[in-house]
Amino acid sequence: MNNKQSLFRYLSVRLGFCACLVMLLWGGIAKIGYDFALDGTAAHYLFYDAEQASASFVSLPYADDFKLITTSVNELPSWTISLWETDQLPINTVYFGHHATDAVYVLPYQAESSQDVIFVMHYFSEEESPSILPLVILMMATLTVLFFYTTGKSAYQIRQQTQQLNQLIAKNKPHITFKFIELQNVAEALILARESERHTQHKERIFSAYLSHEVRTPLTQMSHSLSRLQQLDDLPLESLDIISQLAHGQSTLNEISTAILALWQINTQDFKPLCLEKALGNLTPFYQKLGLTVETHITDKATIEAHLPLANLLFSQLYRNAMQHGSGALCITLLHDQVIFKNSVSTHNKHRQGTGLGLLLLQQVCEQLHWHYKIAHQRHSYTVHIMFSPK
Repeated sequence: MNNKQSLFRYLSVRLGFCACLVMLLWGGIAKIGYDFALDGTAAHYLFYDAEQASASFVSLPYADDFKLITTSVNELPSWTISLWETDQLPINTVYFGHHATDAVYVLPYQAESSQDVIFVMHYFSEEESPSILPLVILMMATLTVLFFYTTGKSAYQIRQQTQQLNQLIAKNKPHITFKFIELQNVAEALILARESERHTQHKERIFSAYLSHEVRTPLTQMSHSLSRLQQLDDLPLESLDIISQLAHGQSTLNEISTAILALWQINTQDFKPLCLEKALGNLTPFYQKLGLTVETHITDKATIEAHLPLANLLFSQLYRNAMQHGSGALCITLLHDQVIFKNSVSTHNKHRQGTGLGLLLLQQVCEQLHWHYKIAHQRHSYTVHIMFSPK
């Protein structure tokens, strides 16, 4: 489609055509009203002819098919003489009446009392003089039909184009040509944005696969090496604690790497039922050994669908945040639709400000798990609400 045009021009041409047609029709009606004195200007023409006759610019009597100007009453039609004799034609007052098939305007004009009365009569044939009301009704009906046709056709074209734009968005079609330049620009920008998103996702998948290989390979080697060490019989007793610590560190590192990789690309098949009471109960003893006081209040037991490494990464970050920036006990309240972490904040710990990575991690994990969070930071307390949908 090569006849692309601006939406502004498309509507302007059609509405402008309607406006020009309105002015043309209205001008025609005004001309008809002017020619046949339908616009209330008959008195002006009557007085104008009377003044011309009074100034001797017109020789009297004057008669044609349209008017009669005379100073003699006897030259008037009989019905006009009757009106004059019965004082129904006041001086300098326009009289309008119907006689036979004509509409007649009569003006007895007298500039001064010492001058003769000049009778001015204008005739209009009712058969030739159209009524202005049917013309107005016809014009309004025509314009109404034209308006609805123009508006309906324009709305149909715009609807067709917007449906094509919706198809481009929903069905992921690569190329659609639009009639309107504005929609074409939107479509091209959308295509570029979609291609950029695909390119970014492709890069993320490559990076995720590379990172997964580079991280899991040494972790697997560490796991095999620790398994071989644990199978040896002639190891010193002092090495058992070291091997146990290495095994625990390797397990923790493996879980953290799984969670970090899930931040890049998560597999919905990895979502498993997670008992929050059990998950928090597994983390609490570890941080209690590090000196953190934890108080747990379980109001409702909740089991949700979640990615276990990501959930543990989030909860561990909240535990570490309480250790680093809080003072006193960490109070954990478990509800059916959310878990609340609250701890006191000491004013003496202002110099221990964080870098914001914990909040960034909280945002990304909640986004991947489709959870929501709310932070309430008061003067002496810090509260984090983690909200999720129950199973």
